[in-house]
Amino acid sequence: MVSVADEAERVLLSPSASSAELTGISRHFFRVFFSDFDEGTTMGRFAVKKGLETVVILAKEERWAAAAQEIFARQFVHHGGEVLASLEFPEGSHDFSDLIDRINTLRPAAVYLAAYAEDVAVLVEQIRASGYAGRILTTHAFASPAILERVGEPARGVFLTAPPFEADSEDEPIKSFVTAYGAKYDDAPDIWVRLRLRRDDGPDRGDPGHISYSERLP
Repeated sequence: MVSVADEAERVLLSPSASSAELTGISRHFFRVFFSDFDEGTTMGRFAVKKGLETVVILAKEERWAAAAQEIFARQFVHHGGEVLASLEFPEGSHDFSDLIDRINTLRPAAVYLAAYAEDVAVLVEQIRASGYAGRILTTHAFASPAILERVGEPARGVFLTAPPFEADSEDEPIKSFVTAYGAKYDDAPDIWVRLRLRRDDGPDRGDPGHISYSERLP
């Protein structure tokens, strides 16, 4: 798509493209989401700061997840952590018991999940059901309210990278935006809508890799 935009000399705007390879790729390409580099760097640094000395990485076998886990691992090790193992699973996986057995054998302080929302949801449920009591770390993909509601209690305590946004803030334009959005759609703005607000409001005032703690469950 970038080459098409370049040829047509038209702006290409993505609400969700996070690949670090896209940075500076074209004068016509823009994104409103932070890059994998920002996300992995922040989580790697944060994990060590929280006193998590060891981690096992569990990632889906695909390009985006490969980049996410590589960046996280590099930063985690750089700040003094140790990656005990990097495990991958193929598309269409549903039973992660073998991989989870490996995690419980290694007994890391934390597990880092690099996958999309549906896979992360299943992984969180199965990891907690196995009795693993360490920290679970993941990406912005887990920030979906629908996913958090579906997973329920096992999602409590999961750390993820997500843009900073407080829907109950008294600051403007956030307060009036949330009120108007709720009146029109009878719902709270999701992560993609919130990103648009933050970008339209001017320069990003927060760390693109802000850490969220999934404590607020429905």
